[in-house]
Amino acid sequence: MDGLGASHCYLRGPSDSLTVVEHCDKKLETSPILFVNYIFGFLLLLRTLLVFQPMPKKESPKLVIPKHMAVVFTDDAHVYLSCLIDIIAHSVFYGIEKLTFFDPWCILESRKYEIIAELRKFFESRPNQRRILFNEESDGEATKALRVTILGSNDGRASLVRACKQLCHSTEEVSIASVYEKLATEHIQDPDFLLKVGNLNSLAGYPPWNLRITELLSISSFEVQNRVQDYEFLRFLQAYSSRDRRIGK
Repeated sequence: MDGLGASHCYLRGPSDSLTVVEHCDKKLETSPILFVNYIFGFLLLLRTLLVFQPMPKKESPKLVIPKHMAVVFTDDAHVYLSCLIDIIAHSVFYGIEKLTFFDPWCILESRKYEIIAELRKFFESRPNQRRILFNEESDGEATKALRVTILGSNDGRASLVRACKQLCHSTEEVSIASVYEKLATEHIQDPDFLLKVGNLNSLAGYPPWNLRITELLSISSFEVQNRVQDYEFLRFLQAYSSRDRRIGK
């Protein structure tokens, strides 16, 4: 038993050995530097726990709904009635007040009555949805209706020329406000948000006068051919919401 070193004393029997605690105390007494290191490490850990604060979560931008949205087709391969119906349905759901469609080939304008018939079928099973009114339709009681305008090639720069000619042949003063009023009679107003669909780097003749404060988003095509999914339309609105709109300021 005497041949065993002091460091092995904790292996002896209960009657003639040091306990583990006594052994550790003995080592700490002989190692003051190690003890100081333990205390310093503990204080450093405590300070870290008290000072540490989790990083705040980055909030996603609030969804801002444009009052007036325009959709411009610059490729006739993307002009489908099903796309138009989907966009109108999504606009009704999200509370958009005015919707304008433009294609320079007048495809949508030539199929307007077919569009109206399809919309009636679509909303037959949804009687509680907002009403949809087209250009020439009016309803004084339908204040919450979605107003839909379909424009073609005759409603581009030609509409601005017509407005100016009317002002020149009248006694009304020619001003920015009067031009806006004349264009409004043709259902041409400033969109808050314009979605351009197609690879053409142009608006294909969309009325230029009413684009001074419009936010533009360009896509080559919809993700699903001849359909506009809800998640995709929501992504368009999220892109609009992320813009810093200063309204010319």
